[in-house]
Amino acid sequence: MTDGRMLWLDAIRVIAAQLIVLHHLSIYGPVAQSVRSVAPGVIAWLDDYGRIAVQVFLVMGGFLFIRSRVWRSAPDLGAVMRALMGRWRRLFLPFYVALLFVLLASIPGQAWIGADWVPQWPDLRAVLAHVTGLYDYLGIDALSAGAWYVTIDFQLHAVALGLAWLAARSASAPAAQQRVFLLLVVVGAGASLLWVNRRADWDFQPVYFFGSFALGVAVEYLARGAGRYERLTALAILLLAMGALVIDWRLRIAVALACTVVLAAGVRGWGAAFDTWLASGPSRIRALARRSIMLLGDLSYALFLVHFSVCVMTNAVFVRFTDQSPTAATLCFLAAWAGSLPLAAALHRWVERPLAKRRQLNG
Repeated sequence: MTDGRMLWLDAIRVIAAQLIVLHHLSIYGPVAQSVRSVAPGVIAWLDDYGRIAVQVFLVMGGFLFIRSRVWRSAPDLGAVMRALMGRWRRLFLPFYVALLFVLLASIPGQAWIGADWVPQWPDLRAVLAHVTGLYDYLGIDALSAGAWYVTIDFQLHAVALGLAWLAARSASAPAAQQRVFLLLVVVGAGASLLWVNRRADWDFQPVYFFGSFALGVAVEYLARGAGRYERLTALAILLLAMGALVIDWRLRIAVALACTVVLAAGVRGWGAAFDTWLASGPSRIRALARRSIMLLGDLSYALFLVHFSVCVMTNAVFVRFTDQSPTAATLCFLAAWAGSLPLAAALHRWVERPLAKRRQLNG
């Protein structure tokens, strides 16, 4: 570890974030279509499977939520609301700035591409839908690829805190409250994995993804010295996931289950071993890898937010200023991938980091 930081967890986050970026670059615009002609297998794989990497973030969300212990303050409704507002600021304020980037990129995008996938300037109804995160519920197209995840992440935390609050209202002793909370998590995971997640038309609802989130909760009790009830909870969630795959095979759930196993193994020891190996010795390669993992880990959410605006702009430049050959498309594809990082760094430096400092000052 570096200053208590789990670099192995950052490394997993970095890989998943890059796959999601490459997935979106592979499905939007003439650049992707032209690159497909020279690398059909790579683009087809990214198109079909790259999006599954979001399951990593869903499982991590549950894992980090249960580790944060914020749910233990659920009896205090004020503390619950403060936790939700903190999560909202963490997710939505950078998201609003990233949407401005998308809208700026859509000006040349509409002029030079004019395709349906390029966002239109929103009317008041669309603006309000994005401010509140209700675009999917109102049937309004999102202005950015992956915008749905911002809303789902917030809603999953709200649901989990709501379950903790209900548990606190149903029992007085802290131990009993925790047992009720974990029971509600198991029930929610069962409803998600065995029913809701099998309905594609529910894929904008938090309960659709709650099974993956609950698997992250299971990681904590699989990997650490937990009580009998906690271990049974974790086992129940795992069995629900495996049973769900037997009933109806879904790659997204299989990936979430595999991520659960990897995270549990990481917490139990191999993660610390990886961090120790990475930090040991004077090797320049290890030092570079360590710094890169830390940097890209810090930028992962900002990268997720800004890369679509870079994708729109790159496609516009490709159509307007190149011969639209496969070579030019490949260079534009790589430029969009690499060019997303400086913009992500700017968003992190000027928006995310000041917000994080303010949260620390406010406790």
